[in-house]
Amino acid sequence: MCSTCQTGFIVSSTGTCICPPSYTLFNNTCVLCNISNCNLCQTTNNCTSCLPLFTLNSNICLTCNINNCNSCYINNFCQSCISPLVVNSLGNMCINCNISNCILCQSNGACNNCSNNYIVSNDVCVCPNNQLPNGTYCYCPTPFILVNNTVCQCKNTYVQNGTNCICPSLTT
Repeated sequence: MCSTCQTGFIVSSTGTCICPPSYTLFNNTCVLCNISNCNLCQTTNNCTSCLPLFTLNSNICLTCNINNCNSCYINNFCQSCISPLVVNSLGNMCINCNISNCILCQSNGACNNCSNNYIVSNDVCVCPNNQLPNGTYCYCPTPFILVNNTVCQCKNTYVQNGTNCICPSLTT
């Protein structure tokens, strides 16, 4: 049992040396941490991890009491779930969503938002325009190129002829 502690620490009711209220222990030093529900500050008032059932967002510990939720961006509004679960459209649950490349699913199983460059069409995730799927990304098949990150087109000076790009014929 301790009766005195080194500078920066206080004696607890059980006789151990601990950090005073509003401080956290980091590298054997008590660091000022006036952030509600913060578990650890490594520098003064800069939270690096929150207590259980809270998530860190912009140096604030938000309530995040949603099963299987990795992080919330406002109190109890889930931003991302533990894989393979996805956030439902209300942001209050992590649910199974059996739609490939879907990252935000409605409770009825329809997709609201897709990953990478997939788009929602008829409640599922599809590649836009004439792009083709390649696992988690869509791509332009040869000889097309992606223009403005949205559409597959022939390179400048070429014209589309079915599934090919050809040089236009010169006329006199």
